[in-house]
Amino acid sequence: MQRPQRRADDRVVQRAAPGRGIEPLREGRDAYVSDGVRRALGRPPRTFAEFGKSTAAQGGWPS
Repeated sequence: MQRPQRRADDRVVQRAAPGRGIEPLREGRDAYVSDGVRRALGRPPRTFAEFGKSTAAQGGWPS
């Protein structure tokens, strides 16, 4: 374990070992279903494929 660092304002900052910050992502520990898209946009979420088809149909990408 690394020693904590002191900041100029005397707060102690604990640093994680390199690469350990994304372990929860890799292991799926942060995976959960939420309704954030529906609440923010007022519509259900869509897949990237659906987004791509819709955007291409509207001329979002040049041919």
